[in-house]
Amino acid sequence: MRIPGRTTFDRRRNPLFRTGPGRKRNAGKKCRDIRRLGFATLFGSFVFRNQGIEKWARRFSLANAVMTPVIAVVYFDPTFSIPLLFLGSPWIVTASGSMHCLSFYFNCVGAQLLQTSHLVYLSPASALLPDRRLSA
Repeated sequence: MRIPGRTTFDRRRNPLFRTGPGRKRNAGKKCRDIRRLGFATLFGSFVFRNQGIEKWARRFSLANAVMTPVIAVVYFDPTFSIPLLFLGSPWIVTASGSMHCLSFYFNCVGAQLLQTSHLVYLSPASALLPDRRLSA
């Protein structure tokens, strides 16, 4: 059913196109969150040593911290342009690379802890298996 005088895509009803104090406040929160992401990766990158997977985690974290202000400018620029889009495109590589390197690092650290400790890791699936120590 069509209402006379209104198009199917009405900017007045769409929350993405609303302007006002609430819209600006949300943009400020997003900018603050992006800055916090950059500072967290910047200061967290100095935890890693320069050897093995830690070297790559440090490099990607520093690259992500450097690219965070650039992506903030690209994200909050009111006009869309292709060169601006290409300027922010390396953030795709640095953000995903830092997260992957962190996951590989924690996987390696967890495996080393399991090898050196006397704790037994029981997965949730192991509760379904019969206990072989009792039958031997």
